[in-house]
Amino acid sequence: MPEYTKLVNCGNNIYVYDYKSCEPVKQLGLEREVSEEGLLGLKWTLRTNFGNGDDYTLFTMNITDFDSIEHKLDQFVHALKKSSGVMKLVYFAVLELPNKDHKCGYVQLVINIPIYMLTCKLNKKKLDPKYLYENDDEWSNEEAPILIDDLLYLSDIWGNDLDILFPSQSELILLLTSSYLNSLLNPLNSRVDQISFSNSLSEPTILWDHDANEFIHANQLIDYPYHYSEEFYDPKAGFTIMNRYSLSL
Repeated sequence: MPEYTKLVNCGNNIYVYDYKSCEPVKQLGLEREVSEEGLLGLKWTLRTNFGNGDDYTLFTMNITDFDSIEHKLDQFVHALKKSSGVMKLVYFAVLELPNKDHKCGYVQLVINIPIYMLTCKLNKKKLDPKYLYENDDEWSNEEAPILIDDLLYLSDIWGNDLDILFPSQSELILLLTSSYLNSLLNPLNSRVDQISFSNSLSEPTILWDHDANEFIHANQLIDYPYHYSEEFYDPKAGFTIMNRYSLSL
């Protein structure tokens, strides 16, 4: 039976899947399977865009009005753009619907603004929420600096309670995929239009068979110090060996 290789380059992590099959399988069954082991496509995308813990910030934000979530996210992200000075924003957000353990909903938002830059302009420019939403020009240098509690300021922009977290990459992916999975399986899912939101996400690079093996040898992946291997059963590819090579822990 022919052997096939699929290599997924997420930047800081490289996944190599080897399997035997009568014909090539372009998409592993676990890429979209709704399970803790599945959603590989989402996990790869998150790893590709949020590689190091000091390159992003995670927000956990309460929400009760699910119809306005997209508008609220736009306003909040726009405010972060102003308060941080970061103009090119990359983010992923997921709505976690209420359940028996959580009576209110949450928005989990990861954005490519390091935590130390979230409000670096707050004490240099006078930031009025209405001004942030409606005026894209730079603030006047004549505006007097004011002292604002950062967390209270951001909570006010969001319009509800929020927490700022700083998880490792593995913790981040576990939290976001768990929230996404919980909402997909939640009976309230049919009442909302959308549970995930994103901007400017990059997709991982995927190589197959000969190209994948050429990449492995050219980059000497087998010599990477951080390496993890496992065998599992995939719904489409059958028994599959996965090797993950990491540039760091």
